[in-house]
Amino acid sequence: MVWYGGDGAYLRSAGSGAHPVAVGDTFVAHEEGIKDRVDMDVVLGTTLAISTCSANNNLKFNII
Repeated sequence: MVWYGGDGAYLRSAGSGAHPVAVGDTFVAHEEGIKDRVDMDVVLGTTLAISTCSANNNLKFNII
């Protein structure tokens, strides 16, 4: 599942490299490279995720 964005997000620093994130009305898809929202799924409401970033700036966004 690929996360493309949402209608507002709130990130809280946890100080451990893993940060809880709340995103409203999330846009996701099963494939990368989609250019518009027509082929995306919309998760209505609030989506909770954990955001992590490795030493080489590789961002991961894990929806829980």
